[in-house]
Amino acid sequence: AELRRKNSLRYGSDAIPIVLQNVSYRYPGPGRSRNVIDDVCLSVPQGKVVAVVGPQQQGKSTLMKLLGQVIQPTSGEVFVPSYLRILHVSSLPMLLKGSIWDNLVVSQYYWRNRKFQVERAVRI
Repeated sequence: AELRRKNSLRYGSDAIPIVLQNVSYRYPGPGRSRNVIDDVCLSVPQGKVVAVVGPQQQGKSTLMKLLGQVIQPTSGEVFVPSYLRILHVSSLPMLLKGSIWDNLVVSQYYWRNRKFQVERAVRI
């Protein structure tokens, strides 16, 4: 078996970074005069883990929504290669309509054969 050097690229697409170029965002509506995100430039190489931390109400969740393309920037460009996935863990609780079980196993496909593991973990 061939060993690859640490940080070596296997495919050319592995070198494509996540890029924010002069990104600004202002929530729509009256009385919203300041940008939550203001002229941010960022380039994250693939394979890097990045944590976005800071005080409440400073734009962390907005930045993650921009990266996940949940919202579009007021100005600037956001580029995330289409095959990459962005993980956003919300600071707000979210419950689905339905049972406790439905909320524990949001991904039915994944958990179909693992129900017993979840039941054991929560002692149902």
